[in-house]
Amino acid sequence: MAAETEFTIDELARAADITVRSVRVYHERGLLPSPDVRGRVGYYRGDHLDRLQTISRLLGRGMKLAGIRELLDAWDRGDGLADVLGVGPEEPLVTDPQSLELASRLTASGLLAQDTLELVEQLRSDCAQLAERCATELRERMAGRDPADVDAARRAVGRAAAEMLEHAFTDPAPQNT
Repeated sequence: MAAETEFTIDELARAADITVRSVRVYHERGLLPSPDVRGRVGYYRGDHLDRLQTISRLLGRGMKLAGIRELLDAWDRGDGLADVLGVGPEEPLVTDPQSLELASRLTASGLLAQDTLELVEQLRSDCAQLAERCATELRERMAGRDPADVDAARRAVGRAAAEMLEHAFTDPAPQNT
């Protein structure tokens, strides 16, 4: 069995494209587990790098370190969204990281926990239905084409849908026709 990759703090910071100081801050704030220390050197593993990349993505989405720590702690415990939001077990549980992060941002913006759960579930359902309709249409229109072309078209449709959705939410006065 191959040994897992180990990193010194400098190597880890480079691999995660952050500073050594950031690694230390995340460790001090409880977001990053301690390294294995041998002698005077700490050695980090791939799961440390994964954690740093998750932290970077969440920071890039506007989350604060305290919120990220709460999410990561909940994730480590195996908690679902209902646990993080403090709603009862009879509520639908959202456990995937993307929905969990979205619900956390919605709750932080002032939306009630119950409303957050309903909105995230509805959004996920609507997006899944839209994606399935678009994928079916794309398969029909591109039948017999090179799979690489189909994949490129699928990604382009996904980007276009995301842009249209962003525009719909930022349009100050949507027009109903």
